[in-house]
Amino acid sequence: MECSKGERLRPRANGCHDRGPPHLGQSRPRAFGHRSASVESLSNQLGRFRRLLDRRTECRGGRRSDREHRQGGRENRYVRRAFAVRTALITALVATLIGTAAHAHDPSFDRIPPQTREELIAAGKRVHGGFGTLVALGIRIGTDAAERLGAGPREVDVTYFDSPAAPCACIVDGITVATAASPGQRTLRIAPEPAGYGLLARVVIRHRRTGRAVEAAVPLEVLPGMSEVNAREEGVRWAYVMHADRDEHFTLTDLPAKP
Repeated sequence: MECSKGERLRPRANGCHDRGPPHLGQSRPRAFGHRSASVESLSNQLGRFRRLLDRRTECRGGRRSDREHRQGGRENRYVRRAFAVRTALITALVATLIGTAAHAHDPSFDRIPPQTREELIAAGKRVHGGFGTLVALGIRIGTDAAERLGAGPREVDVTYFDSPAAPCACIVDGITVATAASPGQRTLRIAPEPAGYGLLARVVIRHRRTGRAVEAAVPLEVLPGMSEVNAREEGVRWAYVMHADRDEHFTLTDLPAKP
């Protein structure tokens, strides 16, 4: 069936076409109209693609920003860690300075010689680097000798004779604590001669003003007991020497006065 100009066929239920009402004032679309619609659709797709690329670029930029942010966070952690270490070092330095100042005002040096047990133990540790039974023995020898001579602090002259069997000249440091005699005052010296056979130490203590002198002799037999007690507390070391009879650890003999 042919259609007249301005009419179009409408499909029927039986598959045939029927004439429809004419398109008043309308004409059949031309081919270039379809082409312009396709170009417009393509431009729209290109626009959407361009916007998608822009979004991906923004997302990538955001990821870079996040990476930079994480790097900045790590740098901040490093800065905080360095600040904490520096603070700890400054705190340790201040504590050391405070401790040094506290030792500078140690009460064991407020009175020369020290008088209480705690002061004597602290002074022995300061002078010798530790407090053992031989340091306590030196304090006992110096105290007993000063009492017999009637000497006060810095009024005695000490000559110490050491023994190769001694672990060190610990006794002489105890004598320094008790009498305030010292090499710096040229009132204490260690003689090059040995103490003598069977002796751990021999000490000659002389009153500088009167010339009176005493000699203390420490036998080697005291060394095993001293070494055993050194494994115990400082108070036990002190009591082992100070509460014992003098003859158990040393002898004190008067010497002729020297003008």
